[in-house]
Amino acid sequence: MDKDSREQQDRLLARTYNNRANECFNQGDFRKAVKYLDCSLDIAKKLGDRAAVARTCANLGNAYLSLGDSEKAIECLSFQLSIERELKNKAREGRAYSNLGNAYLLQGDIDTAINHYKQHLKIVRELVDRGGERRAYSNLAIAYNSVSDFESSIHYHLCHLSVTKEVKDKAGEGHVYAKLGIAYHNLGKFEEALDYHKLALDITIEEGDKAGEVEAYINLGDTYTSQCDFEKASEFYLRSLNITKEVGDRAGEGDAYSKLGSAHLSLGYSAKAVECYEQQLSIAKELGDKDREGGAYANLGIVHSSSCNHHTAIKYHQRDLKISMEVGNRAGEGRAN
Repeated sequence: MDKDSREQQDRLLARTYNNRANECFNQGDFRKAVKYLDCSLDIAKKLGDRAAVARTCANLGNAYLSLGDSEKAIECLSFQLSIERELKNKAREGRAYSNLGNAYLLQGDIDTAINHYKQHLKIVRELVDRGGERRAYSNLAIAYNSVSDFESSIHYHLCHLSVTKEVKDKAGEGHVYAKLGIAYHNLGKFEEALDYHKLALDITIEEGDKAGEVEAYINLGDTYTSQCDFEKASEFYLRSLNITKEVGDRAGEGDAYSKLGSAHLSLGYSAKAVECYEQQLSIAKELGDKDREGGAYANLGIVHSSSCNHHTAIKYHQRDLKISMEVGNRAGEGRAN
C-alpha cells in the first residue's frame, strides 16, 4: 500500500473513531468517548495534522469536563489553545478560552476562569460573533455570581440582555430576566428582583414555555418569602404546583409541594403544611429519589416539632438521617442532627 493510500485509510479510521465518540457523547458515556478520541488523537499526531489534533483535544477537553476531571480538561484544552494560536484560528482560539474558563471554574479557580472568559469576550467582539459574545457575558455573570460579586454578575447579565434583545431572541431574553431576578434577590434588592421575575414570567407565558413558567412562579414565591409575604409566596407556589400537575412533571410537583408546605408553615397552617409534605414524600418514594425523600422527612420533622409533637418529629428526623447516611449526603446528615 502506498503512502497516499495509507494516509487515506488512517483518515477514514480517525473519522470512524470520531463518529463513535459522538455517539458516546449523545448517550452520556463520556469514558468510552475518551477512549475513541484518544485513538483519533494518535492518528492525527501520526499524520501531522495540527488542525485535527486541536479539534480532537477540544473534544477530549469537553469529555473530561463532563466527567468532572478539570485537570485533564485543562491539559487537553491548553494544548488545543496553543495549536489554535499557532494556526491563527481566532474563532477556535476563542472557544478554547471559553472551555478553559469552564474547566477552571469547575476547579474552583475563579480568577483564572474570569481571565479566560474575558479573553474569549475580547476575541468574539473582534470577530463580531454575537452568539459567542452572549456566551461570554453569561459565563462571566456565572463566575462572578459564584464568588458572591452580584454587582459584577448583574453588569454582565445586563450586557447579555442587551445583545439578546438586539438579536431578537425572546426566549433567551426571558432566561436572562430570570437570572437578573436571582442576582437582585441575592443582593437583597427584592423589588428589582420581583420586576425581573415578572418580566421573565410574561415571556414564558407568551412563548408557551411551561418549564420556564414554573421556574418564574417559584422564583417569585422565593422572593416574596424573603420579604416575609407568605400569602403571596403561597399563591405563586400553588401556581407552580398546578402547572407541574398539568404537564406531568412529578419531580417538579414534589418540589412545589415542599415550597408550598413551607409557606403554609410560616403562616401557621401546620395541618396544610403536613398535607403538602406528605405529598412531597409520596412522590419522592414513587420516583425512588432518596435525596428528595430525606428532604420530605426533614420537612415533616420540622412541622411536627413546631407543633410540639416531639416524638413524631424525632421519628422523621431519624428517617432523614438514615437516608442521608445511605446516600452519603453530608448536608442532609447535618440537617438531621
